[in-house]
Amino acid sequence: AYSELFTSAALVDVWRQQHPDEIAYTYMRNDHDYSDHSSRLDTVLADPITAREIKRCKIHKMAAFADHC
Repeated sequence: AYSELFTSAALVDVWRQQHPDEIAYTYMRNDHDYSDHSSRLDTVLADPITAREIKRCKIHKMAAFADHC
């Protein structure tokens, strides 16, 4: 459903475009096994022309804080 929204709105997930095979998360629960309770909640969406102009999109491995609870 989420990817259908991108397609219908003609938007590109910029991070995924730049990192097609990488696994990374922007949210990890501290109280359980990370692999079972992790998600990439944050996305950078752009139209295809703008997405090609973005030079780098990166997920920082360990942030000191998060805005997701």
